[in-house]
Amino acid sequence: MPKSPVGNDMFISSDGCTRKHPLNCPKNKRFIKITGTRIPDVLQFNMFSNMSIAECQKECLKNCSCTAYSNGDSRGDDNGKCLLWYEDLLDLRRYPTYDHLSFHLRLTAEDIAPLSHSKRKRLMMATIPVSLTFLMLIGVLYVLWRKQMYRRGKKPEPKSSTVRELEVPTFEMNTIAKATNQFSDSNKIGEGGFGPVYKGQISTGQKIAVKRLSLDSKQGLNELKNEVILISKLQHRNLVRLLGCCIHGVERMLIYEYMPNKSLNNYIYDCAMRKMQTWIRRFENIIEIARGLLYLHLRFKIANSS
Repeated sequence: MPKSPVGNDMFISSDGCTRKHPLNCPKNKRFIKITGTRIPDVLQFNMFSNMSIAECQKECLKNCSCTAYSNGDSRGDDNGKCLLWYEDLLDLRRYPTYDHLSFHLRLTAEDIAPLSHSKRKRLMMATIPVSLTFLMLIGVLYVLWRKQMYRRGKKPEPKSSTVRELEVPTFEMNTIAKATNQFSDSNKIGEGGFGPVYKGQISTGQKIAVKRLSLDSKQGLNELKNEVILISKLQHRNLVRLLGCCIHGVERMLIYEYMPNKSLNNYIYDCAMRKMQTWIRRFENIIEIARGLLYLHLRFKIANSS
C-alpha cells in the first residue's frame, strides 16, 4: 500500500509503498506475479547477471528482507538479469506496455488468505454454471427418452415389480447375450410379429429359443405380461414350454425350449419339407393340432387366430 495516499494521487513517488503486514521469515515463501508494471526505483535493488528466474527466486528467499524479484528487461530470456528489492518499494507503477517484465512480489500469510478465497470464488463462479448446464442437459435427455418410450408403448417400469408380477424364472441379459452369441445373425432362426427369434445354449448345456421384442414392435410390456402369464400355465406335450423371461431396460425377451425339428409352419408351407410328409404323417399332425387347440379352449377362454 502507498505510504502517502496524497502523494500517490499526485504521482509523487518519493514516499514509496509499504506493506500492510510485515514479512515473517521463513514462512513467507510465496510470491505473486505482477505484469504490466514498471519496476521500482533502480537505486533500491541488487542485480545479478546470467541467472534464471528460478535461481533469482531462490536468491531472494535467502534473505528475509527481500521484498520482490524480477528478471529485469530480459524479454523472456530465462538466463538474463536478476533484480532483488529490499524493504519498501519506490516508484512502482502500472504500465500496460511493460508486459514483458516479470515482477514477483513476496506475500505474507495475511496476503495469501484473501487471494486463496478469491481464487475459490472465481472457481465456484466458473464451475457452478457448467454444472447446472450439465444437469439441465441430463434432465432434457431423460424427458426425451421417456417420451420416446411412451410413444412406442413401452413405459419404463422397475424390473423388480415386473418380475414379481410374472412369477416365472428370469434370465440375466448377459446370460442370454452369451447364449445367442450376442444375438448374431447366424443364431437367428425366424421372425414374427413379436420380433426376431434366436437359438442359443446356456451354461447347463440346454438349448433355448429366444423371442426378442423388436423396438419397432407395437407390442409392449402389458402384452408381454399377458403372454408370459398365459403360457406359463400351459402344460401340454403339443405346446412349446416357456422356460422364463428376460427384462433389461427396454429389452423384453421370452425364453422357450428349443425345437430342433423347427416350427410346424415349415412342414405346412415349405415346399421341400412338405414333400417329406406322407399323408399318414399329415393326418397325425392334424390330430395333434386339434388336441392342442382343444386343450387351450377347455383350459382358457381365449380366441386363437393363428
